[in-house]
Amino acid sequence: MKKSIVSLVVILVAGIVFGQGSLTPSNAPSATMKTLQQVEPRIDIATLAGDGLYMHIITSPGSYYLSENINVTKTSGIRVNTTNTTIDLNGFAILGNGGAYGIYVTPSASGLTVRNGAVKGSTTGIYYDTTGKQAAGGLLEKVAVSECSTWGIYAGFSSRVIDCRSFNNASGLYANKGSIVSGCTAYNNDGGYGIYAGTGSKVSYCTAYSNSVSTSVIYGGLGSDISDCVVYDNQGLYAISVAYGTTVSDCVVYDNQATIAIAVGNGSKISECTVYQNKVQRGIETQYNVAIDKCTVTYNEGGDSDSYGIYARPGSSIIECVVGNQVHTNTAPTSLHGVGIYASATTIKDCTVEYNRGDGIIAVTECNISGNNCRSNGRDGDGAGIHVTGSGNRIDSNHITSNDRGLDVDVTDNLLLRNSAHGNTIEYDVVLGTVAGLSTNPITAGPWDNFEF
Repeated sequence: MKKSIVSLVVILVAGIVFGQGSLTPSNAPSATMKTLQQVEPRIDIATLAGDGLYMHIITSPGSYYLSENINVTKTSGIRVNTTNTTIDLNGFAILGNGGAYGIYVTPSASGLTVRNGAVKGSTTGIYYDTTGKQAAGGLLEKVAVSECSTWGIYAGFSSRVIDCRSFNNASGLYANKGSIVSGCTAYNNDGGYGIYAGTGSKVSYCTAYSNSVSTSVIYGGLGSDISDCVVYDNQGLYAISVAYGTTVSDCVVYDNQATIAIAVGNGSKISECTVYQNKVQRGIETQYNVAIDKCTVTYNEGGDSDSYGIYARPGSSIIECVVGNQVHTNTAPTSLHGVGIYASATTIKDCTVEYNRGDGIIAVTECNISGNNCRSNGRDGDGAGIHVTGSGNRIDSNHITSNDRGLDVDVTDNLLLRNSAHGNTIEYDVVLGTVAGLSTNPITAGPWDNFEF
């Protein structure tokens, strides 16, 4: 019985196999892949006509590319007259002859993308004509622009400038209002700016070095945001400067020669920035109502009648900062040469202020100064840990050690509470009329007394 079942299975399987038709296809398979032209129709810019001023003019939306370098023999290279256009430089370059533009974008040509190549040797390398607030929404990506006599890149409103390089120009990179500039490098520019970003713009992960500018290496307009940038080895009025209501965060400003390393307008915020080894009069300078948080300002050198690590105007706050080793080129030291922090009507809290040539902290008037560690200031013989020069200040719970003078109060009507002084040449140099208790014995002291030990 088992043999009969096995035989039946073999017969059924054999029947199935022998019942299939021919495996040879009746016709050859047809092509299913599309050509590159079908996937992305593109036009070689070399095939486009120009006029008396331009080598080539783009008049219709679409995708265009370079098949070789453009050696500009007219005034300018490419003119873009239409919206929603892409130019792929395809690794090639537009080589100017000192004329007006490498690429000129008319006011009506919004949404232009330019990527992957170089522009060199024009008055302005890539210029978006912003007349009437047009030429908006452009994208510049992985473009290198050099040897231009005004701007390397002059981008329109709401532009994105990504991973570009602008070098050996008069000014490096300009982005109009509402733009994003990210991953760009500006170097060896010799003019007005390294990177300029208009109102409401964001500049991030950019590097600016070896620029020599008359104004700011990086500038941010009203309500802008500058973050994660490195600015080093530049000369200018400012390394970074921003207008009102802006933020500057996580930036490194190193080895620049400037009047001010970071300058910010009213209502702005600076956080977690490093200002190191610059030759400047001010490491950080604020206008009014500015928050400075967790910044490090060290080893900067001044050379005028005064110099400061941080210079804060009224209504500001300086919280958890490290300010140290501010020095000065003047061989006859005063307490204003190499000051750590200079403030008026400002809150200074939980900072470390040390080894400055002049005073550690100067409080002018109506400051609230608490919880700071001030040590070894006035190291060349003239400087206090905290120097109070005006009235209405509250100096509370600071630790003041190894300074030329510990707590130095010049005028009356100040409140001194719970401060501790140790190892200063003069522990407390306090004018009569200031509210202060002084004790050397913690057992008999009152809860508000100041100590020396």
